[in-house]
Amino acid sequence: MRELERLRNINKDDLIGFSYGDYHSSQFGLLRVSNGNRYSEYLSPSLKNRTTDVTGMDGSLYFGTSKTTLGFNVSIAFDSLNEAEVRDVKEWLCADGQPKPLIFDERPYVEYMCIINSAPQMSYLTFEENNDRIYKGEILVNFVSYLPYGLSPKGKKFIEDYQDKNFAEWSAASLIPSKEFFDTTGAIATYEKFKNGKIWLYNAGDYDADVVIRHYVQGENTTITYTVGDKSFSIKTPAQTVDSSGANAFLVESNSKLQLVRCTEVKWANGVATDVGKTPVILIPTSNFPFKLPRGRSQMTVGGGTTLSFEVNFRHKFA
Repeated sequence: MRELERLRNINKDDLIGFSYGDYHSSQFGLLRVSNGNRYSEYLSPSLKNRTTDVTGMDGSLYFGTSKTTLGFNVSIAFDSLNEAEVRDVKEWLCADGQPKPLIFDERPYVEYMCIINSAPQMSYLTFEENNDRIYKGEILVNFVSYLPYGLSPKGKKFIEDYQDKNFAEWSAASLIPSKEFFDTTGAIATYEKFKNGKIWLYNAGDYDADVVIRHYVQGENTTITYTVGDKSFSIKTPAQTVDSSGANAFLVESNSKLQLVRCTEVKWANGVATDVGKTPVILIPTSNFPFKLPRGRSQMTVGGGTTLSFEVNFRHKFA
């Protein structure tokens, strides 16, 4: 883009803008404005009722309701754009069908993966200034997310991950935790630090969070159980292959969204796992399936085998 590389590093304005993809609205001299002196937003995603008609029966059978899409109508104002800047805005807001993260200034901890649903509409006046054509007007952009919720931006799970000049205005309401906290004994503990078969986790979202566990463990034909509160699931590792690969451990990966557990033989030495070319095998849990992480603070416990490394990945999920 002609001017975008130059615009990347311009500072954001205060809570009246948004970022979409790699750029922020303030980098183009754009401000997010209200429509009729008020801002509006949907309080929930679009909903779809699952029903079926039965011949000869009054009414319909109802099987539940599903969340479908989230929509955002964003009104933008600009006061003094020249011809080149208008072309850059058009290029930025081109409806190209590619999902990009949409983040509003007042909620920098929530990312919506959106496409521009229809061609943005621009209303404007033009006038001459210093032999240049100047535009003044408004743009209406319709974003849609086919995920019916927002997620915390990748790599930003704790409050220390954010550096924002408006931090004081949103940080408390976000419920995003600090990395360190006082545990039930009054001692300082750290979230997501595995110790003595346990790990503390905090889900600051509005929904249970999808969880991916990466667990390097030794112990063949061993039952391993993962527990959070009253939820648990167990798997049994396969027999270790005896060959020249040097495989001496397993990488057990569980995914609650896919309801999938797979196990790969690896070589573990000096605190590092090496892929030795083994084909992953799908494990059928011996009890239950991988669980989601409930809202708030949780402690996950792991029993069975010898843990070499343990990691839990999830993103806060917001309404």
